[in-house]
Amino acid sequence: MRKSLILALALLGIAVAIPAISLGGGGKKLVDKNTARKNKNNETPVAVATGFVNNPGTMQVSISTQPKRKKVQYRYQTLCYKGASQGYDPQPGTPENQDKTRRSKIKFKLGTAMPNPDRCKVQASGKLLSGKNVTVKITNKP
Repeated sequence: MRKSLILALALLGIAVAIPAISLGGGGKKLVDKNTARKNKNNETPVAVATGFVNNPGTMQVSISTQPKRKKVQYRYQTLCYKGASQGYDPQPGTPENQDKTRRSKIKFKLGTAMPNPDRCKVQASGKLLSGKNVTVKITNKP
């Protein structure tokens, strides 16, 4: 009886521990999240997420729509600082800094203009071309 109770408790501990480990989220921190909805005047929703990241790691943008797989026009930019230096990615006025259009769900990593910056300002926007709402989310994994 005692051995079966100990075994049952051990199995319960394993059953609880495995989902907790796998659902840990990988240490991603939410920088900003914004959702825009189509209003009764039928205006095109535009969501803009922006924020500062100290000692950035892997920064990522995620753009989703409701309903799913709708076309989104989007743009992003990072401005990073290291000491007295600063740099943009992508550079203003370059072809990489133009609006892009894809179907959601859109995910991509943000670059930095320099290695190991001290701080970055990140901004991403999404304009829904059809559908009800659009959400733009920026995360950072140190």
